Amino acid sequence: MSDNDNTQRGIVSLTKALTISEGIAPDCPPTPEYAHAQLETPAWCDIDSPAFPLLKKVKLCPYGAYYRPSDSGLMPCHVMEVLRRYDDTNWVADRIHSTCRLRNHKSLINPAFARLDAVQGLETPWGVFYTIPRQACPQVPAESALSACFIMTGAVSDSYLKAGYTSRHKSDSTFRTDKRISIWPFEDVYQRTFAYLAAVAHKSSISFKFSGGQITFVTGKRGNAIQERQIRTHLGAPANAPSETTNRGILQALSSYRGPYPFHVGRGGNLDNIRHIQSFVFPIALRYESEVPVFNATNPQIRFTEWTWESVTTLPLWQGEVPQDALVTIGFTAIATPCGAKGGSLTLPVQFVVVHFAGK
Repeated sequence: MSDNDNTQRGIVSLTKALTISEGIAPDCPPTPEYAHAQLETPAWCDIDSPAFPLLKKVKLCPYGAYYRPSDSGLMPCHVMEVLRRYDDTNWVADRIHSTCRLRNHKSLINPAFARLDAVQGLETPWGVFYTIPRQACPQVPAESALSACFIMTGAVSDSYLKAGYTSRHKSDSTFRTDKRISIWPFEDVYQRTFAYLAAVAHKSSISFKFSGGQITFVTGKRGNAIQERQIRTHLGAPANAPSETTNRGILQALSSYRGPYPFHVGRGGNLDNIRHIQSFVFPIALRYESEVPVFNATNPQIRFTEWTWESVTTLPLWQGEVPQDALVTIGFTAIATPCGAKGGSLTLPVQFVVVHFAGK
């Protein structure tokens, strides 16, 4: 592969080229049956996490049309090995490394490496929502609660952030449309991410859609008014409050008291979603009518640190759909709805997208 050919390829194409041309054995993805998360400290990132021992106990339950036998996961070490071979893409490898090293910044959380006490689950009749513990944000007014916004980096498989995506609902055969973006996630990152979300919700297993090895992030459905629900956080125990779940070591106890609530973007609300990133105050989900912010960070001169997120909204907006194979970081919130024996089922509302590399 020449340097000129290299710049025409996306992240997935680059990795597959290395695998085929040099005989690197692909790492097989986990089977769709129950699988324990693979939670060793990865060779490509030197950050350890005190959460690893507990997360190893979580069972991951992916569902959907699965990998063909010939498919393999997207390995960060393989991606960075290819990118570092060429002067014009070496910076992309540095970007992957620096972006994935973030633990947390304000309400922005990297669940692959964050401490378990950085996030608190809100137990409600509709499932578990994820917020920032009040002791971590004492400046927030008592009538508010910050939703945790998580990040995950990977290569785009499909993007319908502009055109929308229509599918037939299984329960009533009606057609529903939302905006969404799907990525091929990095192996050893998405497993820790979902195990983290399960542990914070005090669940020993978690299910998530993983069709074709892709993780999908969505907005609300078109035409549906997202109802604002008073989902309460801990203000102190009122007389009729249920008892808190026992705190397990470094885990935050689940909160089920009445009090302030995180919010949806309601009908008629302000649809300028860049303001959420500027203030680090994220809604639970964006409406279909909302414009999902997509930032163009393909300038090699940008050096990503935790403080880069303070100014990420100054980046130019990406025009059009995000191309397949582009390397991106997705900002998303999460909801774990009850799912019987499988603990909880995750929905991942998209909040924003940062495009790091899209080839040429």
